[in-house]
Amino acid sequence: MDTQPKEAHKDMYKETTEEIVKGNSSEGQAISPPPHQPSTDQANIEALKDSYDDFLYVSKAFASCSINSLIATARIYGLDPAPIKGAHVLELGSSCGGNIIPQALYYPEATFTGIDLSSVQIKHGNELIESMGLTNVTLLEKDIMDIDDDFGTFDYILVHGIWSWVPDMVKDKILSICNRNLSDRGIAYVSYNTYPGWKRLEQMRDIMLYSEKQFKSQSLQERTVYTKNVLKLIGETMKMDQRSQKQSGYKIDNINRVLESNDYYVGHEYLETFNDPVYVSEFIQRAEQQGCVYIGDESIEKSFITWLDDKIVDNIKTLANCNHKDKEQYYDFVYDTQFRMALLTKPCNRDKIVRNETVQKKTFWTRCIFAAPF
Repeated sequence: MDTQPKEAHKDMYKETTEEIVKGNSSEGQAISPPPHQPSTDQANIEALKDSYDDFLYVSKAFASCSINSLIATARIYGLDPAPIKGAHVLELGSSCGGNIIPQALYYPEATFTGIDLSSVQIKHGNELIESMGLTNVTLLEKDIMDIDDDFGTFDYILVHGIWSWVPDMVKDKILSICNRNLSDRGIAYVSYNTYPGWKRLEQMRDIMLYSEKQFKSQSLQERTVYTKNVLKLIGETMKMDQRSQKQSGYKIDNINRVLESNDYYVGHEYLETFNDPVYVSEFIQRAEQQGCVYIGDESIEKSFITWLDDKIVDNIKTLANCNHKDKEQYYDFVYDTQFRMALLTKPCNRDKIVRNETVQKKTFWTRCIFAAPF
């Protein structure tokens, strides 16, 4: 979590938003993209690039990003997404292409484009693509901030494991792309770390950032190994005291999860400059300010809550007072959600989205068939 105060940014953001909203924004094209200006954030972006070049993050496929799964989920929400045949797919922060190369192989009639800042990652990915003889997937070394309307429109935009880990201006640019570069039937997927659940994990990050301060000159990999050892010693110490175990047993569990995770994941998740969780209500607001319409979560159970016990549903509905955004926020308060996968679309689809949690049987079975693990 970026621990710098956010109040000043919020005031600037509000002022900027008021300046860029022009005319009728019902179709989502009146929202100007965030300006790309040299700043401290730009220097931080370059530092992020170097960090991922030096300590590679293993790139792999995620079932939640599978196009057939997104199609099925969008249909449950009442939408009519573009078919796979002829679909154009964009992934922001594609790394080596591990998330889209398998899909390019599986869906030869779709076209995939991935962009990433890391020249090292892009080189590895393109070598793999060439060795496989794939012609429907392209990886480009490109800054997200440099994408404009001329880059084209896409039926599916994937942003997995990027949004929470970049500066605010890049967050806004990502959401702008999810509006301006999305086709009318398009679906954008954006994952992010979420409060209140991540408030527990921030303790791990705080400990690691505090303990690494005298080793800043060392590589991220070296600092990761050192700070994991610090966590290990803290966990062992807590286990020596019954009072500590009783009061903070959850912390010991979280320490163990960090220790069991791969070093590359821990380093980039807990020691990077940016890891900026938000509440789901805040994410939705920021998406709307960039002209996007929030559909719901890719994990439908976080948006459709009627699968819960009737009394729990009644209480959450009472708290939400018929507001679908508040319903999801109160769900997160109850279940301590720490990660979400938002689905976004164009304003022209706003009235088609199912909010009353009713799904036709035919549509439900479509989800079961299409959303099999990728």
